[in-house]
Amino acid sequence: MKNIQFLSNRSMRFPIILAILLSIPFVNQAQSRRVSKKVVVVETQKPVVVAPRRGAIVRVVPTSAVRITYKKVAYRFHNGVFYKPVRGQFVVVTPPMGIRISTLPRGYKVVTIGRRTYFRYQGVYYVRSGRGYKVVPAP
Repeated sequence: MKNIQFLSNRSMRFPIILAILLSIPFVNQAQSRRVSKKVVVVETQKPVVVAPRRGAIVRVVPTSAVRITYKKVAYRFHNGVFYKPVRGQFVVVTPPMGIRISTLPRGYKVVTIGRRTYFRYQGVYYVRSGRGYKVVPAP
């Protein structure tokens, strides 16, 4: 009963209500801090691929290019780009069907048609073959 009488006193109501109202922003701020620590923002971006166009002639291939000999031609392969030696230079080419690589280039896409799984990168299709991947015709 004393509580009811205490709240009925007009001179005391204002400080109590003021204290309650002033505490609300602090409670909300504390709650929003806790929530923001639990939120994880994941930004995904497509990898930017800077590669010469097919048919381009280059004098030097990247130093990390892998040499792949196929049908007596010593191709170079780097980041999904095949280079064919021609008169002391290299021409960027579409890879010949059947050539094999050990790892797929970054940014490849998985394409499943029926029961067959293909790996596509810049219009070239690969299938798993032994420990690596083989270039195949587009399905």
